[in-house]
Amino acid sequence: MSLSDLALIGSFVSGIAVLISLIYLGAQVRQATKHQRAQMLESRTSRIADWNMRVAEPALAAVWNKALSANHDFTTVEMRQLSSVVRTIFAIAEVAHLQHEEGLISAAAFESMRKNWAAILSLPACRVLWRQFRGGYDASFAAAMDEMLAKTPLARSLSVTEFNRAIAAEVAASRQKSGA
Repeated sequence: MSLSDLALIGSFVSGIAVLISLIYLGAQVRQATKHQRAQMLESRTSRIADWNMRVAEPALAAVWNKALSANHDFTTVEMRQLSSVVRTIFAIAEVAHLQHEEGLISAAAFESMRKNWAAILSLPACRVLWRQFRGGYDASFAAAMDEMLAKTPLARSLSVTEFNRAIAAEVAASRQKSGA
């Protein structure tokens, strides 16, 4: 075997090693991408859970309940509280929108988020606040929210009595199905 044959074998072996390294690197990049997306969804879930818990606190629960009800006689303090809550929702939504545009959020996850935003935009007070603050957001996000607002009907307010009746009906239907 000549020196040139050994050089060819060495070159072939090094080419195989490079190929194996590239395959391994590709697998690592895919795994890192999955991990990053999982972290982003976990972060989103944490922000939403934190927001929901904050709105359940007595100081904000009253103002959020007012936004959900047909009673929209807000005080100045309540208006400021609701503005802060809703602007937080819009900021979270904008980040998710931009991440989706960059391909960092799946279509299914993004559609789920959009349904929640539409529910927020179905509330009259939130519609007013969106129109007031929309200029402070990314143009593509603002256009998407404007389109959603145009397609989203106003929410029907559910009274506590109606809510309790719906729960009782649900329990009765469940018991009837189970034969209890």
